[in-house]
Amino acid sequence: MRRIFTKIFSVVLFLVCVANANELDGGADAGVVVVDSSVSGTTFNADASTAEKQNSQKKTKSGFFFATDLTLNAAPKLHIVQTNPYTQEQTSTDVRGQTFGFSLYLGMKFPNHRFYLGYGGYFGPTVNKKEAYWYDRNKDPFGRYPFCEDIEESYDTYLLVLGYDFTPRIRQDTRLILGAFVGLAEFSKTSKYPEGAVDEPPTYSTDLFVYGAKVGVSYEFGSSFSVDLGLRYTRHSGGKYETDEETSADGVSYRLKEEVKPFGTLGAFVGLAYTF
Repeated sequence: MRRIFTKIFSVVLFLVCVANANELDGGADAGVVVVDSSVSGTTFNADASTAEKQNSQKKTKSGFFFATDLTLNAAPKLHIVQTNPYTQEQTSTDVRGQTFGFSLYLGMKFPNHRFYLGYGGYFGPTVNKKEAYWYDRNKDPFGRYPFCEDIEESYDTYLLVLGYDFTPRIRQDTRLILGAFVGLAEFSKTSKYPEGAVDEPPTYSTDLFVYGAKVGVSYEFGSSFSVDLGLRYTRHSGGKYETDEETSADGVSYRLKEEVKPFGTLGAFVGLAYTF
């Protein structure tokens, strides 16, 4: 699924570049016109506040934009349920830890609105376990098989979202950001075994539905650059991942079935955007 996300994002980037190239010949910056009029020998200049408004509007550039941001999330709580695939007995584990994210965006910007396609990832949390278990069909009754000790497990999420931001001006170079987004995500669990372990560490993944909202401010620098600061909340649906029956290097047959319950992440973000 991650490869599909990357291909979609690459196609959109190509279309943006083509469209922007076609517009370069026709674009012209609007200037501020000062009007002088003479009445009974008296000369009047255009109101200074009008010129200031025109200059402010000039800085609000519409067009395609490219943006990136970094996010630091408060420690989300992941509720992981592990099921014995032979007896359906369940055990649960709560995983908590800070996560950080990195995202890229392509979209269209208007004076008070932004529409975009975004792709990025949240990395973490990472936990250390004294023992990790599979379920062995050769035990009577089918029991847990401790296949490794001192294992490190990390949980990562890759997202592809469509979003909209309402960006009304609150000061000359500052805008409010009120946004919402929806999309798909790939939730993955990666294990890292200690050096000298017999088996290769497995990686599992499942597809999730995501949606969320954000609030913040955008500071404009000139007509093309802006810096965004704010808070973002993302809600993830639950998902399951399950392995086929496998046989380890020491001859033990086993399976694994786990489920991540719905969870949310709240984080602070800082981003940089450029309008073409």
